[in-house]
Amino acid sequence: MEKWCQRDEDLPWSGCWREIRHIDCETGDEIESEEAIGELRLKPDGGFSITWHPFEFYTDYTGSFKVNELEGSITFDKINTPGYDGEGFYLMRENGDLELIDIWFGSFYSESDPASKPIICGYVFRRK
Repeated sequence: MEKWCQRDEDLPWSGCWREIRHIDCETGDEIESEEAIGELRLKPDGGFSITWHPFEFYTDYTGSFKVNELEGSITFDKINTPGYDGEGFYLMRENGDLELIDIWFGSFYSESDPASKPIICGYVFRRK
């Protein structure tokens, strides 16, 4: 495993993840995404990167994030994309999946019409 993808066993949210579903705000349904995030890296030191279509060392967004273990909250630095909401909560599911709640990283396709898509307010990620 690459060093950038290693995780800290004491920080279950750390490591590399791929989106398997997103969460519709209105219904709470988990839906497979047409443009799933291919890689979310959460480093133990508080750095993150998001890449929709991973290729070599390319990333779409990078920044830092903070976790409050007691509250279960997570806050990501501002990303310059329409509709971005980087403040929410995280949940480690029993099967090891990571759920981000009340978070929206935006859309990969800038020409996407947000009005034609369900409003997303969360993700379900599986470890890579």
